[in-house]
This record gives sequence, C-alpha cells and structure tokens, in this order.
Amino acid sequence: MKLSNYIPPTKHHRCKKGFTLIEMLVVLGVLAALTAICLPTLSGLIDRAKRQADVTNAKTLYTTTMAALSCPYDDTASHYNNPQHEYQIVPAKSFYQHNTSIVHVTDGNGSSYNFVTVVSVNCSGRQNTYGGNSEANAFRNVLLDSLGNKSFKVSYQNQPKGGNFATYFIGYRQDKKDQIEVWVGPNGWQNPKCKLYPLDGQDPAYK
Repeated sequence: MKLSNYIPPTKHHRCKKGFTLIEMLVVLGVLAALTAICLPTLSGLIDRAKRQADVTNAKTLYTTTMAALSCPYDDTASHYNNPQHEYQIVPAKSFYQHNTSIVHVTDGNGSSYNFVTVVSVNCSGRQNTYGGNSEANAFRNVLLDSLGNKSFKVSYQNQPKGGNFATYFIGYRQDKKDQIEVWVGPNGWQNPKCKLYPLDGQDPAYK
C-alpha cells in the first residue's frame, strides 16, 4: 500500500446554529413597528368598506322606493277589489298617508327640518324586519315584493354619534314631500341619526 494514495478518514460535524437573543429582539422590534404602521391603515380600510356597504344599501332602498311609488296599485291588498280608501291600494297615496312619525333632524349640510319616517328596515342576521304604520301597507307590500330576500344589515358602528346603529329609515321631508330620503340609526322610528342617501346632505361620517 502506497502512503501517497492514503487519505485519512475525516469526521463531518453538523453545525446547529439558532437565533441569538439580540437577533430575536431585533425581529420582534421590526414586527412591532410594522404592526403599528399597518393596523391603523387596515382598520381605516375596513371602516371605509363598511361605510360604503351601508351607503349602497341606502341607495338600493332609495331606488326601490322610487320604483314602488310609481307602481299604480298594490294588487296583493285584501281589499283590492273594494277599497274604502285610495291609500289602501295605491303605494304613493299610502306612503304619504302616514304622516305622524315626525322627527326633527339635521343633515350633513347643517340643514334642519322635520323628517317623516314611513318605513323602517332592521336586519338581524339575514332576516329583514319592516316597521311602519298600517296606513303605509300598500307601499310596504310593493317595496317588499321588489326587494325580495336581500339583506340590509347596518355594518358601520364607529360613527361619532354613537349608539348601536341597526335600522334604515325611509321617509320624506315634511316641507318637501317629493324629497325622499334614507337615514340610519338605532332601533325605533324616532332615531334617524345620519342621512345616507341621496348623497347631497349625506352625513360626513359616511364620506
């Protein structure tokens, strides 16, 4: 055996190296800084999406209301063939017949006036609950038929006016009956707090 061809055996050692305490502290510091930067932005984006969802719901309620008011009659009324009053079958007559749920409000432009709540829409889960005086039944029946099973949940809850906002309010200005509006607020016909639609006079919290 030639010594020149002899290769001595070697031992292979695996080096296991973990993070040092300083390295871990640096990583944690970077993560904390990123979290502090990103969380407010993410929170703002989420709130904006919720506001937009509520405004979209209000627009849907508004456009459907306008369509319902143009409907000539409610043929689902039990007294359709022999009504004692025209408002019992004509949605527009029904809408304006109910005029006692009056609340003094102030819109986003600072204009104060009396708002007449005709129908309220509250969503718990996927089920909408529609409130309103029986005088508005003809309008409400046509509205329900047009909306189908669409859910109208109130999403945005960080508005400065506080309270658990859960209800959309459909009604009109007492001094301008042709001006239909959709507001939002806590449960109860007397609680419209923020105007959502039309956009003119929209509450600044939703812009």
